[in-house]
Formats: sequence, C-alpha cells, structure tokens
Amino acid sequence: FAFLSAFHTAVGDEQTPDEVIHLAAGLQFSGFKSVVGTLWEVDDAVAKHVVEGFLQEYVRAFEG
Repeated sequence: FAFLSAFHTAVGDEQTPDEVIHLAAGLQFSGFKSVVGTLWEVDDAVAKHVVEGFLQEYVRAFEG
C-alpha cells in the first residue's frame, strides 16, 4: 500500500502528454497492490486533514 501525500501524483507530465505513466501508476506497476494519489493541487492544511481522515478509516477497517 502506498499513500502519496504530495499533490499531482496521479497526473502525467505536461511536456509528454501521451505518456500514461505517472508516479502513482509507476508504483502500482512496480508491485504495490494499492496506491492513493491526487489529480489536483491541495493546500497543506487540507491535505493534512484528508490524510488523517483516510488513515483513521484505514485503521478502523482492519480493527476487528
């Protein structure tokens, strides 16, 4: 599992728009079964809130 907390981790390069591989896809192709990335720019405070909420739900899903 990989959680990419930087912005635009699921967006391709503007200089090579025909390339379909971005950081999130590259990690998935290299063997990660699950990858979370973003398609947009996010303010740091908002990203912190999203990550905390996501991780709380993730942990809750694996607790009995």
